[in-house]
Amino acid sequence: MNKSAFKRLWYRIFGRAEKYSTASEFDLRLKKILDFPPQNTDWYRKAFTHPGYNLRDEKGNLYNFERLEFLGDSVLSLVTAEYLFRKYPGKKEGQLTDIRSKMVSRKTLNRIGQKWQLRKFLPPAGRHRYGHDLEGNVLEALVGAVFMDQGYDRARQFILNKILPQVKVDRLENHISSYKAEIIDWCQKHRKNYRFDTQTEPTRDGRLLFHVRLFVDDKPAGRGRAFSKKKAEETAARNAYRHLVEGR
Repeated sequence: MNKSAFKRLWYRIFGRAEKYSTASEFDLRLKKILDFPPQNTDWYRKAFTHPGYNLRDEKGNLYNFERLEFLGDSVLSLVTAEYLFRKYPGKKEGQLTDIRSKMVSRKTLNRIGQKWQLRKFLPPAGRHRYGHDLEGNVLEALVGAVFMDQGYDRARQFILNKILPQVKVDRLENHISSYKAEIIDWCQKHRKNYRFDTQTEPTRDGRLLFHVRLFVDDKPAGRGRAFSKKKAEETAARNAYRHLVEGR
């Protein structure tokens, strides 16, 4: 499939999204979020492409947001670290690390992505289950797209001007950055045994989907699934924490 044919296919699939139906409308909506015009929109189309569609570009490479999500996560972490280093000269390394982890946590990024209605840039899920963390994943991919499209300085400004102002640092004190650490600590304090059971499921595109169940005193307490074992464990731990600690 050549490049022009691939673009037509992409817009035919994603034309069902609420936020746009044409290439020009996509660019317009995107510019409102970015506050600057994109140069190479292909990076941004990829940032809004869920891996469940199993699309491949004209070179046969997988075409979805996962690699951009990986890149955006690293750029976001670096810029946030620099921001905190300059803002809080009196705080120690451990304190800065804790604040940063809360600022770039999945819960925080999901909230920002929901405010920006990023989910509406994708077509209705249908049989492709997007999951609860879609907004955070796409937001990180969007950062990666900005970096690839216009470089580090532009990505840095996007993070400093658009993302970090959405985060109220003083409200993060009681925010849980790692449910896995919290539920393990709770189990140890209450002298309960716990274990994470992991199973893998191969997908059509050759990746592994991780299914994790958390057992507390041999009773199922929470479950999660993701394309990374770490994220699946965190989801399982979050569900267990809400059930056992918060009583939901």
